[in-house]
Amino acid sequence: MLNNLKTGTAFAIALLSIAPWLMSPDASRADEAAAQAAATADSGHGSSSAAGVRASVAAGMRLPQLAESPGEVPIGTEFPPDVLQRLKEQQAMQAPATTESPVLLKDGAASPAGNAPASNAPAPVSNFAGIPYTGWIPPDPHMAAGPSDLLVAVNSTFRIYNKSGGQIFNSTLLSWFSNVLPSNTSGINVFDPWVLYDQLSGRFIMLALAKRDSDKYSRFLIAVSDNNTAAGNWCLFSLDAKVNGSKNTNNWADYTKVGVTTNAVVLSANMFAFGGGFQYTKMRFISKAKLYASNCPGLPWWDFWNLRNADNSAAFTIQPAHSYVGSTTGYGLNSYSGGGNKLTLWRYITPNNINPNSPTLTRQTTLLPSAYSLAPNAVQKGSATAINTGDARLLNLIYRGNGLWSAHTVGCNWTGDTATRSCIRWYQINPGAGTILQQRSFGASGFHYYYPAIVANNAGTRGNAVIVFNRSGPSEYAGIRYTGRRTGDAVNTLQGSAQLRAGQGCYVRTDSIGRNRWGDYNGAAVDPANANRTWIFSEYASGTSATCGNNVWGTHVGQTTW
Repeated sequence: MLNNLKTGTAFAIALLSIAPWLMSPDASRADEAAAQAAATADSGHGSSSAAGVRASVAAGMRLPQLAESPGEVPIGTEFPPDVLQRLKEQQAMQAPATTESPVLLKDGAASPAGNAPASNAPAPVSNFAGIPYTGWIPPDPHMAAGPSDLLVAVNSTFRIYNKSGGQIFNSTLLSWFSNVLPSNTSGINVFDPWVLYDQLSGRFIMLALAKRDSDKYSRFLIAVSDNNTAAGNWCLFSLDAKVNGSKNTNNWADYTKVGVTTNAVVLSANMFAFGGGFQYTKMRFISKAKLYASNCPGLPWWDFWNLRNADNSAAFTIQPAHSYVGSTTGYGLNSYSGGGNKLTLWRYITPNNINPNSPTLTRQTTLLPSAYSLAPNAVQKGSATAINTGDARLLNLIYRGNGLWSAHTVGCNWTGDTATRSCIRWYQINPGAGTILQQRSFGASGFHYYYPAIVANNAGTRGNAVIVFNRSGPSEYAGIRYTGRRTGDAVNTLQGSAQLRAGQGCYVRTDSIGRNRWGDYNGAAVDPANANRTWIFSEYASGTSATCGNNVWGTHVGQTTW
């Protein structure tokens, strides 16, 4: 049943700033001054004031789909879009390797008819239709699983389901966050939803961004449940994304992500100048004691910005870890979005009372994985217009007792294939030692694999892992597939993939600069009620019209088990 939905507004008021510093993990006290002088991050803190607002919805009432104007997500990229497109075209025309790299692993279910999982792969348990096309591109599907219900979100709608697929609640993001938005919402886009279930504290978290160009408005929108049920009471907050601590900027937040430690919630975002390009990545730390308080109080926070890799290049899309480890220590990870052979590992320690107490953020080490390259856009059946596969940024990060798990889309060359294909690269990392435990690129000749999301449980040192992704090719429409590995499988291997939902037709939904938008990410979540079961949520090409522009994206939810 749907209980009262409680909302509290929180509007940001900057307070003060502090001197910047960031110290390397092995810096001694004698080196502290030098480490501060060579800082790679600025930091500052601020807070928000709050006035409570309560909205009630009758118990058990099912809300209808709320109308919202369709639109494009105002996603920015580290590279200008035309430069990124040129790089992807160059990668697509690159001569394929004569022999496959040892980092490649071919999918054992490469055929379009490969609908059954390979031996020992995650078995399907149930599935049901998710949120239909909302008019927005891309959909940005993401999900969280609680003990009794599921939270799924796309641009620009979210739903709550029970685990049998029954819809409990439905709303647009704009309507849901209306109590913490200006009374005049004309021109405001609410986008990039990211959700998780914080099993360390028994709460759901939903994060989105609000942006309006006319008055240079940019906000982090946060909703938190007051217990482990999504269909209950929530607090809503709106935090000024433009400020760095107390200092106002001309920058707006894009591609926001959220992670947790035992006592803090950690946000990250790529910051872009209004009317300009990428500026830096920022991380914001918020105390759970404040965020999870039942009276929806004002939120203090602590910001770090201008984060840089060890080679002094700007860090882009730092993924804060969704931690399942009971610790005040957490981790972030970023790749090089244009390709490379490095990953930057960050470590943070969160105090109980953030602001005035400072979290510590350290660039812990540079990991050296096998080289990865920018992926070409994905060929699809029925259309000469390729599907946009994004760049090489990491797409999620999970922290378990057996390590960090992450994945992204990269380019692969297969023996005998005449073209470079997009495929998925995944990692398991020991963050304390700063070492890569497992890594492999996964795909198949003649097919494109893109937008992976990875989760794992705590089984053994290698974990049972599941990856959901999209696939298309000259003989296959864009659909949803998944794969995984058991903890006892050979190191660096995955099972053959299985199909969750086949694409129904060709898909062409171009944005204002001509990109056939897809993604920008997918969702997966381990069931907290059964660690051997995983929920996955993704998009597929829906509609069977021969006119590709008449077809749309749809979403689907699935459950697998080991």
